[in-house]
Amino acid sequence: MVINAAIVPTGILREDMHLKTYMGEIFIRVDGTIIVVTPRQIITNSSFSEWTDGTPVAKGKFFLQASDDGNILTIKTDYDVIVVIRRHLSSIDEPIDYLNVHIESDAGLSSSSSGILGHLVKKKVSLRKITEKNGRTIGRFRVEDDATVSHFHARLHMKHDFISDENFMCWNAIHDIDGLFRGKLKTFELKGFFT
Repeated sequence: MVINAAIVPTGILREDMHLKTYMGEIFIRVDGTIIVVTPRQIITNSSFSEWTDGTPVAKGKFFLQASDDGNILTIKTDYDVIVVIRRHLSSIDEPIDYLNVHIESDAGLSSSSSGILGHLVKKKVSLRKITEKNGRTIGRFRVEDDATVSHFHARLHMKHDFISDENFMCWNAIHDIDGLFRGKLKTFELKGFFT
């Protein structure tokens, strides 16, 4: 099983003067069945469906169900993996279409899972130190996998979870998160799967 995401640069600068990036496409492949999810359409083995079609669809080892409002897509596999994707369409505040992804069940993913999401799921991440700086809570994290140990810093923020529609505290990586991946983050920067 392969789960990957195309990172879409926006041309918009964050406070730290780095470009904002978003997930623009999600690609999932299992045993010859391919699903590509974009904010505007869902493509399964070259057949197209709309987000607003709430009819459940079975494709190969996948079961897809869009929510009634057309903003959340649940993908279940025969391998005990459930992926929930929420779409965001462009607005005045955020002039770009993008996706949020939540892996609801990762029991079927092995340590050899590939793609950006596969790299994150099987990491052992531990919070090592918390400090207060300029009124912000900063955490230092340790990331371990079979072969490497690395570190990154993150800020604690209140975030709205668009999938559960609840607010919660969330750690957001500040900049260099290469340590979360086997290899460099730039490996995952794609123009798109169909461009």
